Amino acid sequence: MAATYRRFTISVSPGMNEDLIWAKEGKYRNTTQNEMFRQLILKGLDSLQGEPAALSCRHEQTA
Repeated sequence: MAATYRRFTISVSPGMNEDLIWAKEGKYRNTTQNEMFRQLILKGLDSLQGEPAALSCRHEQTA
């Protein structure tokens, strides 16, 4: 059975764009941009482990 992925669109600031370009040219030069984003998102989610429940990624947030 094929994996089902959700597609997201995000906006990044010019400074964040420069950081993403720097990361792609460095550590992530041998991966696709999509894989780079997946890895960075997973690292961010992992960093939330151990934070108070109010900041946990498991809670639904409203805009």
